[in-house]
Amino acid sequence: MNKKELKKQIQELRIKSADLSLESMRVNDQANSLEAQIEQIDREYWKPEIGEKYYFIYHYGVSVDENQLDDIDRLRIATSNCFPTEEQAQAKLDHDLALTRIRKYIYDEGLDFSPDWSDECQRKHYVFYDHEEQCFGVSYYNLHQPQATGNIYLSSTGDATRVIMDCEDDLRIVFGVEKQKDE
Repeated sequence: MNKKELKKQIQELRIKSADLSLESMRVNDQANSLEAQIEQIDREYWKPEIGEKYYFIYHYGVSVDENQLDDIDRLRIATSNCFPTEEQAQAKLDHDLALTRIRKYIYDEGLDFSPDWSDECQRKHYVFYDHEEQCFGVSYYNLHQPQATGNIYLSSTGDATRVIMDCEDDLRIVFGVEKQKDE
């Protein structure tokens, strides 16, 4: 083999190596994503062992109990009202209260809206958070109803924009995003 052929072979190997590195990074990203999903499932569906302490949301806030697997414990477990830490229980309570305040604002302002999913001409506006732009936005569905529970739909972009403007702090709690330092 001459020098030119060897250099060409080296270049081809480097291209293959770069392709393999990219594929390796993609596979690693997929594995990390799956691990994050497992962690999310564990957080959402955590179940205390018998005799283990857990926190739950009670009518006056967050409380603590020990799992004896009695009827009350079973009910809390079945309704996902048990958390390994007080902070997680408080975060869920804060989320639910923020969502309630947003729904109350919508009702009080006369913005409540019941989407008709069989009407393809009716736009069902909703608020989303754009992580790239780090801001809230408005989009809509016509016929494709997402599976997410707790979605709030509004009849217009203007109504959704009002909710963003007047309920931003509560939206940040619901979406789990912090206010940027320069805002």
